[in-house]
Amino acid sequence: FFLMIRRPPRSTQSRSSAASDVYKRQSQYESEQKDLLISQLKAEIFELRQNTKEYLELQSQIKALEQRYNILYDEKISLEEGSRIKSCLLYTSPSPRDRQKSRMPSSA
Repeated sequence: FFLMIRRPPRSTQSRSSAASDVYKRQSQYESEQKDLLISQLKAEIFELRQNTKEYLELQSQIKALEQRYNILYDEKISLEEGSRIKSCLLYTSPSPRDRQKSRMPSSA
């Protein structure tokens, strides 16, 4: 007795071939998903680098403004101290002794 095994027609795929195609589609889908994630991460990295540059520029500007502020503040304090010394006037009320005879010996 001779048993003959038939092959499926070429138009229909065997189980192993169908499984292989599913695996290929799955790996292609995963590959596309990874490509999408990679491009998103690249965009985020680019944005973070831009933000870092802007942050460093702002930090530099703040430092320059703080230095200018300190210089102007020191100049203001110096001017105020100088003007206090120059325009210091002393007001006193007359003393009762001013009405009396002078205590200084007269030259006469």
